[in-house]
Amino acid sequence: MEQDDRHAASLFERGCTGGDLAGCEKAATMLALGEGVERDEARAVGLYRRACDAGRVAACSDLGVALLAGKGVARDAVAATALQLKACTDGHLPACERLGQAFEYGNGVPKDPVAAFARYRKVCEAGRHGACVLLGIMVLLDGQLPEEVASARELSRLACADGEAAACSMFGSSYDVNGPGPYDPLKAAAYHARACEGGFSVGCVDLAELHEREKRHDAAVGAFIRACVQRGVLGCTPSRAGEMVQDWRHPNDAEMAPTYRSWCDKDEAAGCFSIGVLSEKGVGVPLDLAQAARYYAKGCEGGYPVACHNLGVFHENGQGVAKDAARAAALYDKACSGGLAGACTNLGLAYQEGRGVARDAGRARQLLTGACDGGDLNGCRNLASQLESGLGGPLDRAGATRAYSRACGQGHQLSCMLAEEEEER
Repeated sequence: MEQDDRHAASLFERGCTGGDLAGCEKAATMLALGEGVERDEARAVGLYRRACDAGRVAACSDLGVALLAGKGVARDAVAATALQLKACTDGHLPACERLGQAFEYGNGVPKDPVAAFARYRKVCEAGRHGACVLLGIMVLLDGQLPEEVASARELSRLACADGEAAACSMFGSSYDVNGPGPYDPLKAAAYHARACEGGFSVGCVDLAELHEREKRHDAAVGAFIRACVQRGVLGCTPSRAGEMVQDWRHPNDAEMAPTYRSWCDKDEAAGCFSIGVLSEKGVGVPLDLAQAARYYAKGCEGGYPVACHNLGVFHENGQGVAKDAARAAALYDKACSGGLAGACTNLGLAYQEGRGVARDAGRARQLLTGACDGGDLNGCRNLASQLESGLGGPLDRAGATRAYSRACGQGHQLSCMLAEEEEER
C-alpha cells in the first residue's frame, strides 16, 4: 500500500503542477499526512488555499481543519469554522459534520448542541455513518438533548443495520443500565455483541460488563479477552482480562517481563505473546527477533490469534526466521480464522498478489470484505481499491465509496479524500 501511496502522490503533484486543482487538493492531503511524500504542513496549507480560492469546497473544509489544529498555519478557530460553514452550505457533507463538532465543542462559535445535532443528523441521514455515531455519543451516552433520544436511537439502529459497528454499540448502550431507554439486557447484549463482532472493541468491553452484571462471569471473560485480542494488549490472560481492558496496557511492561515469561512457561498463550512483543522491541529484555519468533510460535500453538499474526509477519519479512511466504500465509489464515481482522487483510493481500498461495483475486476480495466488516482499516482501504477497479469481481463504485468511508471513519484521511472523489463521479 505504501508503494501505491507514493505513486498516487506523484500523479497528484504532477496534476497540480499542470493546473489541475483537484490534483492540488489531493497532493495537499498527502503532504499534510506525510503519505507517499515527506510531510510538509505549510506547503499543504498553501495548496489547500489555492484550491479553495478556486472553488473546491472540499479543499476549503480541509483548510479549515488545518486552521483549527494550527498545522502549517497559525491556529484560528473562527476562520476554521467559517470555512466549514461555507463548505457545508455548498453541500460538502464532511464539512457539515465538522461544523457539527464546532457547535458541539464551541470551536470558533458558541456551544450549541441543537445546531450540532442538526448538522450530525443531516450528514447521518445522507449515509455517512460517522455522524450517526457522533450524534449517538452526544445524546445516548452524554445525555444531551433528551428530546432527541428517539431520533438518535433510530438513526443509530439504521446505521448499525448498514454495518457500522460503532453505531451498534450506541444503540446497545441505549438499552443498557445507564442508557436513556428502558433497561433491556437482552437487547443491549445483542447489539453490543454485534459491535464486538464488527471489530469495535468498546462493544466487547460493554458486552463483558453487562455479562458481569448479569452474573455470567465466563461470558464476561470471553468478551474481555476478545477486546484484548482486537487491541493486542499485553498480559491479557483470562484471569486478568477485566483488569487489563481498563488501561489496555500494563503501566510498566518492562517490569512485567519476568511475569510474562513465567506465564509462557506455564503454557499461557497470552503470556507467550506478551513476552514475544517485549523481545521483538527490546523492552525489559534483550532485543532478540529469533527468541520473539519462538514465543510467538508457542502463543500461536496455544490459540492466541495475534501471536499467529505476528509470527506470520516475521515469516513474510524474514525477521528472526527464514523468509517463507507460504508459512506466512498459513499463519495469517489461522489468525484470520481466530477472528483477527488484520490477519484476514494480510491473507487477502497474499491471495491478491500470489504470495505463498495461488493468486486468486476472488478469494482476496472475499477476505478483504470480511476484514473490513471486522473493523480493519487496511482491509477497507484495499477492498475499496478492488471494488473501484473490478479486481476479483464486478466493478462496484458504490461499494468502494462505502469501504473508503469506513476507513475514513477510523481516521484515515486519504480514504476520506478518496471517498469524496468516488461520490463526485
